[in-house]
Amino acid sequence: MPRPAVEKTLMRQRFVMAAEEILRENGGARLALADVAARLGMSQSNSYRYFPDRQALISMLAENWFAGVEDEVTAAVVAESEPDGQVTAWVLRTMRAKCERYDADPSLFLAYLRLAGGEAEAVARHVGRLREIIRPAVATLTGETEAEDALILLEDATILFRNPFLIAQYRATLSEKRARQVAEAIIQAISQH
Repeated sequence: MPRPAVEKTLMRQRFVMAAEEILRENGGARLALADVAARLGMSQSNSYRYFPDRQALISMLAENWFAGVEDEVTAAVVAESEPDGQVTAWVLRTMRAKCERYDADPSLFLAYLRLAGGEAEAVARHVGRLREIIRPAVATLTGETEAEDALILLEDATILFRNPFLIAQYRATLSEKRARQVAEAIIQAISQH
């Protein structure tokens, strides 16, 4: 017999999967706990055992999406031994992760973007975690005192390859070659200081 905490975790995952199905179907136009509960064959009142409100479900959807990207980026950065390789891996893997999600299901990707509009805190946490993944490599290239300015430059210069709204808009023109060229130019610029 599953433990209550395990059962709750599994049910929350089922809610996320059902919510994604609904988002895929309606493009993010509507997501209500009642609809997700109905999809799972339960009452809306029962859904509150797992999520106190719609916003909590949306927050979990966002955090799950971001966690997948962050795990992939972390693995790519850790696989590189040199800081310049880590910076390049950070840019390329972030772009690949988001492009792959877009390519796999553009309607779900766009639905997530619609939801992200109301998730400023989750987006800020995601950006902060991505920043912390690459901070040590940047600090190695620049020295700790210059790291913050270099991080800002890196983020600004690579926004096209990391921002999901821009990825959706410019997907047809994004390429690893372009991302690599920008990453290499930034590495050269910050390594000279």
